[in-house]
Amino acid sequence: MAVSKKDIMNLESMLLLLAVTQHEGKRRASDAISTSVDTINKYIDNLEQTLKTKLVNCNGRGTTLTPNGRKITESALKIKNILNEIYVAASEEGEVKGKVRIGMAAGLNANLFAESICNLYDQYPEISINMHSDFDALNISDLSFDIGIGYEKPSGSEAVVLYNRTLKFYFFASPEYLAVHGYPLDFEDMLENHRIINKESYYRFAKGINKDLEGARFLCYTTNSSFAMAEVIRNNLGIGLLPAQYKNEGLVCLDNIKYSLDIPIYLFAHRNIKDIPRVRAVINHFKTVLSKI
Repeated sequence: MAVSKKDIMNLESMLLLLAVTQHEGKRRASDAISTSVDTINKYIDNLEQTLKTKLVNCNGRGTTLTPNGRKITESALKIKNILNEIYVAASEEGEVKGKVRIGMAAGLNANLFAESICNLYDQYPEISINMHSDFDALNISDLSFDIGIGYEKPSGSEAVVLYNRTLKFYFFASPEYLAVHGYPLDFEDMLENHRIINKESYYRFAKGINKDLEGARFLCYTTNSSFAMAEVIRNNLGIGLLPAQYKNEGLVCLDNIKYSLDIPIYLFAHRNIKDIPRVRAVINHFKTVLSKI
């Protein structure tokens, strides 16, 4: 039986329904795959008319699947896995070139990887990196990116953790700041007599840390940007938490202050594409980077 235009439209509709399920809603799915909610609704409506059955229920709390909708998404997931296998098979073994899409938790790019990427290009000049930073948990199931580097262990059977470690954070200040304001004797002295810089997301990793720092007498700067955090410390504004690697970047680690912060880092990829040569080369690069910090 020949493939018809209707068959192609139904396949698209099934995959859009799968995207709505994986992204837990039509709005998030539309953002992730760069289409409109109206388009998603049109395709799902057409599929329901073709199959003569209800696939989704929509209300003020979101979109849920009917029993038949769940069956359809199970079939759509099988189709998606077949597509993934075709993508892998089509890749030429040994040819390390082309685009690799990396999803990275916001802040990691500024703190850890911006300079090291040059080493990757020296080794693989035909690699092209597309880096996307996100404040939300990284979802690799829809293959919107090839590799994920984030603070949270990925969920779902499609994701494979390839490396993980814990980063240690300490309080840092610039030599110039300490020359003017002195070296804090302990945590309490720091809160009472020094300018404190805080990052909004620290509360995710250490319960109470933001409350402790917000109790400082001179909380002079709060940001959600890791880049801004490092820059204002370098420019002598005050004292703040940074990864241990800044010991080697001209800042002074206040290691007498017994208030370190440990943050987990996970490197992961979709199981169906992790062995594509260009993806594997980038994975190995970031394994090395993570092992050295």
